[in-house]
Amino acid sequence: MMEFRKFMALLTVFSFLIMVINPPLYAQTEKPKFIAVLDLEIAKAIPAEARVSLSDLLREKLVNTGRFRVVDRNNMDKIMKEQGFQLQDCTSKECAVQIGRLLGVEKMVSGNVTKLGQTYIISAQMTNVETGEIEQMSSDRCGGCEVDQLLDTIENVANKLAGVQVAASERAPAPKPKVPETGKLSVTSRPSQAKIFINGSDQGTTPNLITGLRPGSYEIRIQKQGFIEYVEKITVDPGASMSVDTSLVAAQAVSTERPRSSVSKAPPAEQETAATQASSEKEKGFAGWKIFLIVFACVAVTGGVSYLAYSQMSGGGGGGGGAATVTINGPLP
Repeated sequence: MMEFRKFMALLTVFSFLIMVINPPLYAQTEKPKFIAVLDLEIAKAIPAEARVSLSDLLREKLVNTGRFRVVDRNNMDKIMKEQGFQLQDCTSKECAVQIGRLLGVEKMVSGNVTKLGQTYIISAQMTNVETGEIEQMSSDRCGGCEVDQLLDTIENVANKLAGVQVAASERAPAPKPKVPETGKLSVTSRPSQAKIFINGSDQGTTPNLITGLRPGSYEIRIQKQGFIEYVEKITVDPGASMSVDTSLVAAQAVSTERPRSSVSKAPPAEQETAATQASSEKEKGFAGWKIFLIVFACVAVTGGVSYLAYSQMSGGGGGGGGAATVTINGPLP
């Protein structure tokens, strides 16, 4: 009897050591938990049809861990309809517990898919139906992914809920951020060989094809000595091919200011007319003096005249001199 008791004691100690030293082996012999998975909540930025696909994929990945027996979605829908519930309307923990009790499962899994900027985030939690407590939570993210790249993310979330460690070498490589497709710009001008500046950066001379332009707004400046600078603003879309073609306008010559003078000068025609009039007046003056001298000489020689008639006619324009006539009628008394 004593030997049997010793044997049982040793067996108990041996079993305990096996559980402590090799817990995965013990876990593998653990009976799979009976669970149900609610459809994931999907953010508005994600296509609605992705809800069912990602939810079914989460159920599949949980089954593949070997830790769970999962209720089929069709069976869930059937039982829910019989009880007057809509599966898609159940989002709270309380609702999950209530549905879990109706389905007769041990655990309920619920979660959501959100998008922050260019990063998708999948979160899930496992609730104990009997106690209403959240026993396990897991999440994973995918930066710069497309929706179809969330398959690996869902698998990581399922493994974390099941407590399965995934070796680093077995993890799917993180997807590289998607680089926006660049555009290109063709710049020509008439005349050519004008300098090109894009947002202040020198891009050579025209004609030129500029590539690798990221999507966004740009200011184009085309400069050539002797011509007015050309400026244009453009917006480059991903993968767009654009062109700027311009005919430069010659700059106006800068006029020099004439020296100022206080003396105003008449036009050449007016100067000539004034000179002609001055010459005519001078000649008329000389003619008058000549007639006076002739009359004086006659009076002195004859001793006087009875009547002296003098008349003078001025010639018409053009600078011609005047004509004078002197008439003496008889001797003086």
